[in-house]
Amino acid sequence: LRRATASSGRGRLASQCIPRRYSFARLPRVKRRVFRSQIALNSTNNTNDSKENERIPWKEVSVLVTSQFIVNSGFGFVIPVLPSFAAELGMGPSGVGIILSSPAMVRILVNQPLGRAADRWGRRPLMVAGTLIMAASSVGTGMATTFSTMVPFRLLMGIGTAASTAGSQAYMADLTDRVPTHRAKLLGLQQTAITAAFVGGPVLGGFLTHHLGIRMGFFASGIAAAACCVGYSMLKETLQLTKKARKSDRDSAATSPGDAEASNTAASSHEDGKRNNSGRHSWFRLLQGSSSISAVTGVNFSLYLGYACMLTVLPMYAKELWGANEFEIGMIFSGVSALGFIGGPLAGWAADRFGRKAVVVPSALFIASGAGLMSMVDSKAAFLAALFVWGVGNSMITPGITAFAVDHAPEDQKGNLLSLTRQAGDLAFLVGPVGLGALAEYTSYSHSLTLTSAVMLATGSFFWLKAKEVPKAALKRK
Repeated sequence: LRRATASSGRGRLASQCIPRRYSFARLPRVKRRVFRSQIALNSTNNTNDSKENERIPWKEVSVLVTSQFIVNSGFGFVIPVLPSFAAELGMGPSGVGIILSSPAMVRILVNQPLGRAADRWGRRPLMVAGTLIMAASSVGTGMATTFSTMVPFRLLMGIGTAASTAGSQAYMADLTDRVPTHRAKLLGLQQTAITAAFVGGPVLGGFLTHHLGIRMGFFASGIAAAACCVGYSMLKETLQLTKKARKSDRDSAATSPGDAEASNTAASSHEDGKRNNSGRHSWFRLLQGSSSISAVTGVNFSLYLGYACMLTVLPMYAKELWGANEFEIGMIFSGVSALGFIGGPLAGWAADRFGRKAVVVPSALFIASGAGLMSMVDSKAAFLAALFVWGVGNSMITPGITAFAVDHAPEDQKGNLLSLTRQAGDLAFLVGPVGLGALAEYTSYSHSLTLTSAVMLATGSFFWLKAKEVPKAALKRK
């Protein structure tokens, strides 16, 4: 009877929990009452546990998102400064590309080790150390007077951003694992905060540049990174909590006589995760083993290639088309980023309700269309219209991509898989700014924009054909 009542809360009916040689009719009346009361108590406890597991961790999400808003505001400060800063150092559009791509070159080398470090040592140490490095490198860039003194600080920025992003992405994945059916909504909220940062950041950066000089944007970015470090230091580590929860699930499964096989399967999966973290499973094997992972990685590459084109080509294009100044460029980027106030939450809700592909594929089409239209503009009004279409796609695609990647992340490899998607983005930022800037400088701006559009269209089509959704029921079990 005790074994039967202990198992009654684990998905079995009361009649299935009683051995065949017993029945309610054969049990004494007192024991029948005890048995029913114990089943009711177990059912209530399981319901309470389910509600507890579905509770959104708003406190941790709020601190994380606020800190990311601050640090991304610092990135926004720098956007209007880049053309003038490159010109002061004696460089053209390709120089802007070098400023942007130098950190990406280092991130490509350290993404995988840092992703494994996040899975092994924790998320919070990488987040705190990374933002401190970012603060120092931003201030150093602002103090640089020549190309040779600027490059080392940009390389240091790559290490800082890689460490901070490795920790923060895995941290957010841990939080959304508690409520997987609300994952895209929380990621949409995160995207909205980043959007707000890029709305206010370029405007404030253009104002600081106009009144205090072009280097003030880098100094303000350093201050923002230091403030983000303070916010990250207030968070609790989630890696140990995730491991304890997984061990508790295995232990509770092992106490049920009929669940021994499931317990062994969970233990085997855990050991596989440890082996994967030790390096035996490379990124290549992850890409080779899943067309969905390959597809989302390709879309992320195209997305960041589009960002590189926006930051490298569009400011120079606007200057050539109608003589836009730094403040006007900042206002344009802020206006486009403001679309994320609607696009981010809407995309998060739609991705949870209708699926990730239902959001990612149309967003990719908007981005490809916007870049293609931009290659044909000949006036300021047409420029702004094409940029609006491009911005709608950018504002909606990120929650779907990130949620899709986390959905497919194997246990104990969230940091490693997310570092793979970052690697694709960093590769785009390595080749994109220099390549697209040189293509614009030596041929035309239209060629750079057409290439960006074609790449997004190709990877978006591959995602539509090959990516496979994870069913909602499987997400809840995971």
